[in-house]
Amino acid sequence: MAGAAKQLVAQNRQADSLLNLLKTDIEDSNKVYHLNKLSRQYRLIGEYGKGLGVSMQAKELGRKIKFKKGEGNACNNAGLLYQDEGNYPEALVNYFTALRIFEEIKYKQGTANVFNNIGIVYDYQKNYPEALKMLESSLTLKQEIKDKYGIATTYCNMGIIYKEQGKYPEALEKYTTALKMLQGMQDIQGTAYTLENIGTIYVSQGMELRNKSRPASDAKLKEALRVYRVSLKQKEEIKDKEGIITSYINIGDVCGKSERYIDKSINKLKGR
Repeated sequence: MAGAAKQLVAQNRQADSLLNLLKTDIEDSNKVYHLNKLSRQYRLIGEYGKGLGVSMQAKELGRKIKFKKGEGNACNNAGLLYQDEGNYPEALVNYFTALRIFEEIKYKQGTANVFNNIGIVYDYQKNYPEALKMLESSLTLKQEIKDKYGIATTYCNMGIIYKEQGKYPEALEKYTTALKMLQGMQDIQGTAYTLENIGTIYVSQGMELRNKSRPASDAKLKEALRVYRVSLKQKEEIKDKEGIITSYINIGDVCGKSERYIDKSINKLKGR
């Protein structure tokens, strides 16, 4: 059985286990916790309708028993499910409700996560100024609570937004900051994917320079190739099969774009 299929089976089993627990749960904070966990499981297996229904149950029970943190988590989970469905207005409604609750109870981790989620939705809507504003708010809180992984993730999200705007130096700066943090935490997977993001910046810069300076363009593509190869090596180390395939595609793409490699291929065909 393929790895993805095995994972799906495991996630379905976990959802079934949670459903069994809920049959005997009384109406307390523990039940809200289990409902929220089930909602997240349904999201993982793509059962968005079921996930939303469970989120609403968690939200109503949390409100009924005055369990604010559980209620806020339910709203955040609903936001994620609506986001996955592409229903951004409803996602924002739920995120802002979660934000209000978390700020009220001074739950900084939750508040930081919701700011990040709102920023991602604004990015999808191409509202880049608001997206960056939300990510800055998330970053400030994550720095306060010393959430190193969260800080690195937020820097990566900022890099994505700058890249989408064609602001490559700013994107590269954010990705590089995230990379150093992930390397410090010895997060091989995070490092590999951040390197991949950095490679895409070099490719974009290279193509932008194509009509201005061939040597400068090829220099950027050469740097992209170097970074992609380092990323590939790390993915091979952790046996990330899907990631490895993506790396080979990226490497092939760079070779196809680089006039330097095209010239070499033509010369080989000519027997030079």
